[in-house]
Amino acid sequence: MKRAVAALLLLAATPPAAVRLAAQLAPMRVGGPIQPPVKIKDVKPVHPAEAQRAGIQGAVIVEIVIDETGRVSKASILRSIPMLDEAALEAVRQW
Repeated sequence: MKRAVAALLLLAATPPAAVRLAAQLAPMRVGGPIQPPVKIKDVKPVHPAEAQRAGIQGAVIVEIVIDETGRVSKASILRSIPMLDEAALEAVRQW
C-alpha cells in the first residue's frame, strides 16, 4: 500500500511536460515489474495452401506491441519463414 501512495504522490509532483515526455518513450518490455499480458482471444494462423503444397512449416517469431487499451498496435517479424510470415501477422493482430 505504501508503494502505491508513494507512486501517486510522485506523479502528482511531476511537472506536466515531464508527464508528456514519459508518454512518448519507447515501449516497455515484459519483465521485472511489467507483468506479461494475458491473451484473451486466440487466433491460430491459417497455413497458406502454397506453403502446404511446398511442405513448408515452422515457427515464425513475431514481436508485438500492446497499447494501453490491450490491443496489438504493432507487429513485426523477428524470425521469418517468408511463405508463413503474413499468416502469422494476420493471426497475432487479432489477439
